[in-house]
Amino acid sequence: MPKSPLQFNHQHLDEAYPADNLSQYSWHTGAPLRPLQADETLSALFRDIGPVAMTTFLDRGLKRLAGPVTPITYMRTAAYQEPYTDYERIGRLVFLQPRQLHPWCSGVSHIYVAQASRLPDVQTIAFVPGTLSLEEADPLSRDVRNRHEWREVLGGRPYDDIYADTLERLNRLNQELQDSEKLALPLRRALQSSIRDIRLRARDTMRQVGLTESDLCTAWHHIAPQRRAMIWEALKQIEKNCKDSLKATTTRIRYNNGLKNRNYKDSLKATTTRIRYKKG
Repeated sequence: MPKSPLQFNHQHLDEAYPADNLSQYSWHTGAPLRPLQADETLSALFRDIGPVAMTTFLDRGLKRLAGPVTPITYMRTAAYQEPYTDYERIGRLVFLQPRQLHPWCSGVSHIYVAQASRLPDVQTIAFVPGTLSLEEADPLSRDVRNRHEWREVLGGRPYDDIYADTLERLNRLNQELQDSEKLALPLRRALQSSIRDIRLRARDTMRQVGLTESDLCTAWHHIAPQRRAMIWEALKQIEKNCKDSLKATTTRIRYNNGLKNRNYKDSLKATTTRIRYKKG
């Protein structure tokens, strides 16, 4: 059942809400932050942590809910409409006891934030399968206190099967992501270069193979599989062209150096012949 801050404080007298002052982070959210009102109830909150962090969570759990340099953790209600499509259905985290995070209203509808260093009881953080919409998950979580109860609500063994399948899929996706990042890194660095000519050449190279900056900047699992396949082939083509160009350049350098050496030897031979002739 959703709790108000007043109800939460009665049950957690050692740390009254709000325990953190997050008003200083309005620069991060782009809007004024405020704590919840005493009579303001809050249901479960959800978070998209991306494929790499989700893999870690499913495999062994998380010690932090946000990145190492992020001061606050963003969470959302089921009513928030994500501005992207999760083609890989990686799932979401659900905070079954969100009051433990001492969240504040972010100033943006349906978005809440908490101190990034805060971590609730790990038993109150659960996995929402990508096959289950958050609109469906929200009412199911209302009277659930921990991840064990959540597992039973979602069917027990079938939930375990989805859990294991998701972890397996994410491992493959993360390897694909790692490989694509390795190919895209030189091009991304060229686009961010402080030298204008390098940036222009990078954009020209991208145009030749049909790539856009969005292809390099969008999260890999937010790109449709067909587009990802096209990006992969384009990056491989750029890599091949670069290798061919480097090989041709190396061949020219070796040829020129060889020509210089031959000319030098011929010149040295001719000079030696002249010296011997004069001495003779």
